[in-house]
Amino acid sequence: MFYSCDDSGWGHLVGPCVIAVASEDAPNILYIGDIQIEYFQDQLFWEKKYLERAWEIVQEAVETLRIGTGDTIYCCSGYVVSYAVAQLKRNGFKVIVESHVERRAHEVAENAFLERLKNIGAPVEKLLLENSDRNRARNFYTLLNWVKEDEAARMKWAKHGWTYFHPERKRAKFLGNSSFKG
Repeated sequence: MFYSCDDSGWGHLVGPCVIAVASEDAPNILYIGDIQIEYFQDQLFWEKKYLERAWEIVQEAVETLRIGTGDTIYCCSGYVVSYAVAQLKRNGFKVIVESHVERRAHEVAENAFLERLKNIGAPVEKLLLENSDRNRARNFYTLLNWVKEDEAARMKWAKHGWTYFHPERKRAKFLGNSSFKG
């Protein structure tokens, strides 16, 4: 059988990151897992624990869907699943990495991520199709403005481990102080 694995939400300012694994052969065979927002905040973010969580989700999908080493898994080339891809290969799975997976897992992950955003009250209706850098930038600022409108209540949904929220980290990185943790 053929499966696909993709993520959604990695590059977004708010919400979790969704990992989806879906059969390319049977529409009802799929697995969805979340890398919770805590993995993109504070120490968990700086320790890159989100990579381990992505691998846990992929492992759960492999077990749940009974994916075998004889099956083929098409994975996106996104950084958040890079550790999972390496582990799959190490465990004997046939993995084909594609720069932009336009397979079933992509659609499943995107729809699941939009649902997560709706559930926290983010302005999903204002988001644009992310088919260009300009649209991705506009979406970033749409979500940033949404957080800023009620920062006390919404900051908990922000991936505030990013250097955007810590200019001192960006400056330290620029100056070559890679050991700076803030």
